[in-house]
Amino acid sequence: MDDRGNKTELGPAWDPMLDAYMILDADGCCVHLSEGAAQLLDCSPHAHQGKPIWPAFPASVGDSLRHSATVAAERQAPLTLETRWLPENRWIECTLQPSAGGMRISFADVTARRRIDRMSEGHRIVLTGIAAQHPLAENLGLIAQLHEELNPDALCSILLLDADRSHVLHGAAPSLPDAYNAAIHGVAVGEGQGSCGTALHRRERVVVA
Repeated sequence: MDDRGNKTELGPAWDPMLDAYMILDADGCCVHLSEGAAQLLDCSPHAHQGKPIWPAFPASVGDSLRHSATVAAERQAPLTLETRWLPENRWIECTLQPSAGGMRISFADVTARRRIDRMSEGHRIVLTGIAAQHPLAENLGLIAQLHEELNPDALCSILLLDADRSHVLHGAAPSLPDAYNAAIHGVAVGEGQGSCGTALHRRERVVVA
């Protein structure tokens, strides 16, 4: 039975102040879904009552949780894992607490902490490359890749100025086509000279709709 019609209008927004947890029976069917967990799954608290809960999760998350639940139940010991929640690109910490009659799974959004950790790691890698005198293009490429990893919907291009500060030079753009990078290399700095040339001329942010 398709219970998508039971979904609320909460959408992907999840209030982290709400206690997010679920209670499952020994067969992995939902006994109770808290309001916070319902927001996380984008459904009503009663949408999956008495049903297997795993299909309610994004596919990769559901498979991982189901496997972890099996391990936790066999060991009868708590288990914690962090999983990437797509398409919202969040990191959720899942704590599984088994009992003889089922399991409690609680959720905490750890995206901010994961982002800080990854940014710190990325900075360390870039600074190590600079200290080792790696080529500029390599270091710029690492910066661009880090930006794209932290902002999955963005593509990063790093441009440089030539010696007379009148033309832009390609620095790094790992996800953009070579033809685009070649076309922008050498573009004049000035009003109306594309978004990049205009931004450098104005010395301010330029947004192209």
